[in-house]
Order: sequence, then structure tokens, then C-alpha cells
Amino acid sequence: MERKSSKLIISILLLLLILSLICSWTLFKKTVAMHYAADKAIGYGLKGLSHEMNCTLASLSELKAYGALEPEKFSLLCKQLDRDVFYSVETMAAFDYGLLSAGYNDYDIFWFYCYINDVFRASENFDKMSTAEIQSVYMSLSKVCSAFNQLDWHLPKSDNYFGISLEAYDFEKDPSGVRKHLEELKALTAKEQEMLQVYLQPRTDDNVGKNVPEHTQEEIASAIDVIKKEFESKWQGCTLKEIYYAGGGVSRQYQDWADRNNADDVIVLLSSFEAGSDADPSLNPNSTYDNYMWILVRTDGGEWIHVDHGYYIPLL
Repeated sequence: MERKSSKLIISILLLLLILSLICSWTLFKKTVAMHYAADKAIGYGLKGLSHEMNCTLASLSELKAYGALEPEKFSLLCKQLDRDVFYSVETMAAFDYGLLSAGYNDYDIFWFYCYINDVFRASENFDKMSTAEIQSVYMSLSKVCSAFNQLDWHLPKSDNYFGISLEAYDFEKDPSGVRKHLEELKALTAKEQEMLQVYLQPRTDDNVGKNVPEHTQEEIASAIDVIKKEFESKWQGCTLKEIYYAGGGVSRQYQDWADRNNADDVIVLLSSFEAGSDADPSLNPNSTYDNYMWILVRTDGGEWIHVDHGYYIPLL
């Protein structure tokens, strides 16, 4: 009797062991399939975004090729891009990566869509913005699109339509550092997104150009001379092609710049320059920078002092 009971227990244990092995194998296969699906979503999403960024760069270049930037066409481009990027980001977020592993959450790039959406929202204010401010949004979008396509994703190539072999790259282990490249892009877009905030505020005819000074030709010439001298001494590897007065309507931030620098007068210049192969690493080598802003301040009619520059309007 005891022997029969022992055999029964052993049989039950063996059955449980077999069922456990079957369940483990089934769960393993399901996890592998889910990882593959996640890799597929990430791969298609990145390639789709890359294609959209390339198309956007071409469209931006075409807009500028006709001379003055046309706000209406630029705004339509921003609206289309906002919709397209949203769909690509949704593709990448189509799976609950948290069920697979924490690592997949790093590829949820909703933050990138948030930047593109802010560009679109800023474009809705173009009718209340100066030409230089619209150019600033244009340059920001151009910079981010270029950065996206310049990142070395190390994604394996294949002959399929999307140019990527999804089976050949494991996004969970990420051997080529795609996650790192996304972090670099995230840092850039965060900086550009901060710049855009000033354009997202409600605009009225009363607050555009308020407290904006005008300057004489002599004052403008002296400010330009300051930047030319600094350019020659500190911007090695770069060639200044053009520099001019931005005009009184370039920004609503004049008082902010003055207050932060304990000054009572501000002037903004715009320039165009070429960065050579030996230029500062922060610049893209062999590139042309247009509509580059230079901010100078002074007190009691004294000498102009250069306090800031770049494709942005500094915020408090």
C-alpha cells in the first residue's frame, strides 16, 4: 500500500515537473516573440523618423531657396511634421515595454514628439512674430533634424524596404549604443525646446516690440566692430561672411537681457559665417551658419559688451 502511494506521489511530481517545463518553455517563446515585436516597433519607428527628418530638411532647404522664408508654407510644414512624428512615435510605443524589461522604456521617445509639437505650436504664432523670430524657429528645427540624421545609429543594413535587418539587432542589449545616441538627441531637443517657450506665449499687437530700442548708424557700427574683433580673436577656423543690425522688432526680450546684465541698453545683431574643418568642436565642421544672433549690452552710453550668441533667445 505504501509502495503504491509512493509511486502515485512520484507520478504526480513528475507530471507537475513536465507541466512546469512546458509552461516555462511557452513563456520563454512568448517572451522571445514579444522582444522581437518590440525590436520591430523600435526599428520601424527609428527608420520612419529618419525618413521624415530627411524629407523635412529637404523641405526646409527648399523654403529658404526662394529667398525670404514664407511663414504660411513653413507653418504648413510644421503641421504636417507634427502629425507624421506622432504616428512614428506611436509605432515605437505600440508595445508595453515595461512588461518585457526596463531597458525598452528608453526607446519611448515621446519627448521628441513634444519638441516637434512645440515647434508646431510656435508656428501658430507666426503672424505675431518678427522675421528674425520665425528664422530662429526655422534654425532650431533644422538643427534638430540634422542632429537626428548625423547620429550614428549603427543599425545593420539589409535589402528590405526599410533598410534595416530587424533580426540582426537586439534593442534590449543594445550592443551599438542606440540608447546613448537617443540620450544625446534628448539633451539637444531639451535645450531647443526651452528656447521655444518664449514663442508659445499668447501674442498681441500691444506686447510685440514693447520696450524695444532703436539705434543710430554709429551705435550699430560700433557694436558690429566689437563682434568682428572678437570673431577674429576667438573664433578660429570660422569666416564671418555677413553681420548686420537685427532691427528693433527682433525680440521682446530686450528688457530681460538688460536686467540680467545690469545694463540699460541692448542691441541684437544677425550674422552669417562659415565653420571650417578646424573650427570649435561645438560647431558642425564645413557648415554655414545663417541668422546667428549676437547680443550686446551697455550702460550709460558706454562701450558695447558681447554677452550672448546663438540660434536662440535667452530666457530668465
